[in-house]
Amino acid sequence: MSSEKLYMGIDQSLTKTGIVVSDSEGVLKYNFLIKTDNKKDMVYRLLFIVSRIYIIITSLNISSPVFIEGLSNRSLSSRRNELAALFYLIVSSLYILGIEYLQFAPKSMKLRITGNGNASKEEVRDTLNKRFNTNIKKLDISDAYGILISGLEEIGIIKK
Repeated sequence: MSSEKLYMGIDQSLTKTGIVVSDSEGVLKYNFLIKTDNKKDMVYRLLFIVSRIYIIITSLNISSPVFIEGLSNRSLSSRRNELAALFYLIVSSLYILGIEYLQFAPKSMKLRITGNGNASKEEVRDTLNKRFNTNIKKLDISDAYGILISGLEEIGIIKK
C-alpha cells in the first residue's frame, strides 16, 4: 500500500453526497457520488451513506483530518433534522476510526474559494476547475472539493 497521504472532503446530502480524495497538494485522486432513493426509509438512507463513507475511508487509508460541510444555521429545509442526523452519524464514524475532522460552513467555503460567500455552486466549480486544472462537472463533487481545498489551506498544507 502506498504511503502517500490522502485527504477527504465531504459534501453530505440525503440524495447525493459528494466525496473527493486528494493528495497533500490538492491534486484530485478520486471522487464518489453516493446517491440514495428518497422513497426508501430514512434510517436506511442514513446508514447507507455512512457505511459507504466508512468503506472509502478504510479502503483508501484516509489521513486525518477529514473535511466536512458544516450544518447551515439558516437552513429552512424540511429535512434539517435528517441532515443533522447524517452529519452526526458521519462525525461519529470518524470518531470511532480515530480521525479528526474540520467543518466548513457553505458560505465560508465559498468565500475561501471564490472570494464571495454568496457565490453560486457553478462559480465554485469553475474557480476550482481553473485553479487546479480539473474538469469537474457535478456540483456535489465540486462542493466537496471546495471543502477539501478549504481544509488543506486551513491546516497549512497548501497555500491559497
